[in-house]
Amino acid sequence: MTFDWLQYYFFAQELIGQDPLIAIGKECDNRNAISRAYYAAYNIAKNKRSIVYKNGKFSHALVIEEFKNSSNPIEKHVGDELSRLIADRVAADYFDWKNISDRKAENAVLTAEEILRSLGELK
Repeated sequence: MTFDWLQYYFFAQELIGQDPLIAIGKECDNRNAISRAYYAAYNIAKNKRSIVYKNGKFSHALVIEEFKNSSNPIEKHVGDELSRLIADRVAADYFDWKNISDRKAENAVLTAEEILRSLGELK
């Protein structure tokens, strides 16, 4: 049985839905929400196209470029949105000096939702 990457998206939604008055470590939740939203979208996109590592190329860049370079406008849109979302994910995962706001986390989850919706439109 394989892992259902959509569970990461649902977890990201749960993280941004917490009451800020009682949430402990809200910025931590925001960072996790962005990361989980990205990985949900990335892995579902990768699996949709059955993309595997090629010649040792970094898998994230490969997946994003495969979609961005597509002649299909929906796939191109997915690539563009993944490209924006990975930048937010890198900031959330690696840049401790950046403030990751509720709004940024909410936008990341909405972007992931848009990517997932677009992927659902593909055959």
